[in-house]
Parts: sequence; structure tokens; C-alpha cells
Amino acid sequence: MNFDTYDTYVPPYARQPVREPAASSRDYARALQSGELFRALSGERIGQNLDPIVEDVVQAQMPLHRVLARAAGLPEGLTAGEVYSRMIGTGDLAALIVPGRVELIQAQFSPWVARFMKLFRRIPVTNFNDLTVYSLGVSSPVAMSEFSEFKLGTLTTPTPLETIGLTSNGIAWLLSRHVTINGHTQLMDAMEAQITAVFASYFRAALATTLEATDTLEDGSAWFITGNLATVAGTPSLTTLDHASDMMAQQLLPGGQRCGLLPRYLVVPSTLAGTAATLARAVYEDNSPTPFEVIVLPELSGDYYYWVADPALSPTLGLMTLGNSDRLLNVETFRPNIPVDGVAMRATMDFRIARLSRAGIVKHPVS
Repeated sequence: MNFDTYDTYVPPYARQPVREPAASSRDYARALQSGELFRALSGERIGQNLDPIVEDVVQAQMPLHRVLARAAGLPEGLTAGEVYSRMIGTGDLAALIVPGRVELIQAQFSPWVARFMKLFRRIPVTNFNDLTVYSLGVSSPVAMSEFSEFKLGTLTTPTPLETIGLTSNGIAWLLSRHVTINGHTQLMDAMEAQITAVFASYFRAALATTLEATDTLEDGSAWFITGNLATVAGTPSLTTLDHASDMMAQQLLPGGQRCGLLPRYLVVPSTLAGTAATLARAVYEDNSPTPFEVIVLPELSGDYYYWVADPALSPTLGLMTLGNSDRLLNVETFRPNIPVDGVAMRATMDFRIARLSRAGIVKHPVS
């Protein structure tokens, strides 16, 4: 089989009307790192049925060897045979494998944490230095009398709540060249699924630790005090919802005004998952003006659950992350201290959960 340069040759199976790509970006990433592409390019599977995902990439994107070459960032003008030889070499392995593996890891991690991200106001920071969270109030508007000017507003003295900094948490692993070339994608998928699961567990544990903390903040009081610690005990019900709604609405802003917030999320331990879901369905069926969403946090002890307001209105919890990236989990290659025959990869989470305000959250005892 004669190949010209990958920039000009169009293989027979690609000489068909181009159809819309059926593969998603996740499938495309999986196809790029699969052994199917290696075997097809080498001629082993030419003329046979390819994996459907690979076939989608071949027919909907570009000729097969062009896909591989450009995915790995190889120079223009290489023949398909040269592309294949370069692909199985250590030098170009990272360029081919890493983009696909990163996308797969991100695709597996995002569903784990998506529901918890709704509780936070994102706070991007530029370094690991400690930052101080302050409570700051503003005076209320004043009616203007005729032929006068508005009075200048006043700010309350900023009160520090806590001083915290980012922590860096990570795992490193090696994708050997043999595993990659042999197309052991199921093994890599299983390992990466476990990596995303443990990172999600670590993040949930950090959230549970923050909610259950009983330490004294820098203003001399605990986070949960009279205004946000419910006095009516019981599992989630219409009675406890009424109590929490009234408590939250009556909470005061730092400037002394009533906040008027209402619960938007109900964070419960796994022992109350069914009870909370039943209550949520009852509220929605009654067309309540304040529907709430249940978020199950298995790491909670089971003694308390939490009503949280919409952070878009008044953030109670802040998620400090390094930089402006929307991704909480960062996956990249790195150069280890010892030589390796493959690709060294690491996943890191640089974050910290901060307590921003006492308004907008109610801690509710089960008993």
C-alpha cells in the first residue's frame, strides 16, 4: 500500500461524502489514544471493520495518518510509515497520549463534583500565600429630602473571620510505553477512574470538615452561633424547612440589615438521603416559591444537616483555587527524578474551602 505525505494522500475508506462527526470530544480523545489507530495505520486492520469510534474519527475528521500526525504535533510532510514509527517512539508518546488521557480523566471527574460546586463562590488566587477573609458591612440607603444631596454611606470596620491559604494535593503515576503501545486502554481507564474517585472523596471530605468545624474564628465566635444554629431538632420535614427558612431570612448582614435569604440547597448525610428527597418532592409538587435541591454528602457525621442559600446572592462558602481555570483537577505530565520508559503524569488539586459569612447557612441538628 503506497502512501504519499499525510498532507496530500486520502485513503480509499476516507473517499466518501464527509458526514457530521458522531463521536463526541470524549470519544475522539479515546480514539486518539487507542491501539486501534496504531493497528489501522500500520496496515494490520486496513480493509477490515474498525472500532466505530475510530471509524467516526477517520471519516468525519481527516485521513487517519493525518489525524495521528497532527494530534502528536509531528512535522508536516511525513509519510504514514514515518508517522507510525514516530508514534511508537518514546519521544512522541507523550504528545499523542496525554491529550486523550487528560480529557478522559476530566470527563470522569466532573460528574463526581458537579453538584457540590453549586454551593461555592469561586475565588481565584495567584499564589499559596495566606489570605484573610473579612466581614464588611455597608450602611442602609437614606431617603433624600428636597433640595439636598444624598448622604455619604458608611462602611463598618472590617472584621477578620479567618486567615487561610491554598493547599496542594496530588497523585503521580506512570503510563509505560509497553502498556500504551499494546493498547491496554481498559487498564488505564480503570486506574484513572479510581484516581478521579479518590480525588472526589478527598474534596467531599474537605467540605464536610469545613461544615462540621467547631473552631473559633478570628472575630472570637464560632461559625455557627445563635443566628444560624437551629433550635428545633428533627430530620428534614416541612416543620424544619419552615424553621430554617425563617431563621435564614432573619439573619443580619454585617451592616445590620436583615438578609432576607431563603434555603436553596439542603446538604444532608447519606443516612438522610431518602428523607430529604421525599421532602423535596413534596415541596416541588406543592409549587413552593422556594424550591430547594438536595445534595448528599456521605462524609458528614449524621448528627447535623445544612440549609444553604444561593451563593450567587450571598456567598457563605468560598472555593479558593489557583488561577482562573474552571477545572478543579489539573492533569499534566512532569519530569520525574529517575528515567522512565513511558509518560509520567500527575493530577493535582490546589484549593481551599473558606467560610465567608454566617448569613445564608443554617445548621440543623437531627436530634
